[in-house]
Amino acid sequence: MDANSGIFLLAICVCEAENNDSWGFFLGLLHDFLGDLEHVTFMSDRQKGILNALEAKWPNARSRFCARHVYANFRKKFPGVHIRKLF
Repeated sequence: MDANSGIFLLAICVCEAENNDSWGFFLGLLHDFLGDLEHVTFMSDRQKGILNALEAKWPNARSRFCARHVYANFRKKFPGVHIRKLF
């Protein structure tokens, strides 16, 4: 979080696919660059491999899920339920 308690983009990576190996490579490099941070939270859209790689490379990090993606996944499973305004 920045000085205004906002979230900021830290890094971008271009890879062949979002999988365990790619996320492990990226998060390993990021960890090597930043070192051990006491308070770090990763926000994701629950892509394949990210949770496994986070657990392996950043065991003390917290993870959160993007609300927009949580809603989109809920809407796929329950298409008839109109919760957009409530969400």
